[in-house]
Amino acid sequence: MPMPRGYVVLTPEGRISRYLTDRVLPRDLRLALVEAAANTIGSRVDQLLLYCYRYDPLTGGMASSS
Repeated sequence: MPMPRGYVVLTPEGRISRYLTDRVLPRDLRLALVEAAANTIGSRVDQLLLYCYRYDPLTGGMASSS
């Protein structure tokens, strides 16, 4: 079965939160879901990672926010 080329992450209201393209790392997908849910899902570690990483529209994934 072929892998998807990307994902569209929606908020609970049905709004598009993120487009994740090409090679999506599991970490990127998880953090995009936590962010879209306004931190109502996920752990404290996920919230810490979201503090350290931000969505990069150029790569379509999460990148260090340094």
